[in-house]
Amino acid sequence: MISYDELSAENKERYEDDFAKDNAVPELIPSAALNKFVFNETTVDTVLQDLMDRGIKVAGGDRLGKTIIFAQNKRHAGFILERFNKL
Repeated sequence: MISYDELSAENKERYEDDFAKDNAVPELIPSAALNKFVFNETTVDTVLQDLMDRGIKVAGGDRLGKTIIFAQNKRHAGFILERFNKL
């Protein structure tokens, strides 16, 4: 669960960008809705593309350096791996 009141000013801005609807910001995002967001193909693809474009490169810029990708749980990690292989 994410509570708007507990976020920093910077994170509140991001929260508003991601979750505001009709100029209204929800006070909290329940776990079920958050799961829907993190298990979203577009979300994962966007994060992976950002990693590939802006991640630290090695071997003269030909390869992505060692990277840790955090997942919510093992099922989420499998979902990220599936999207990575597909991309």
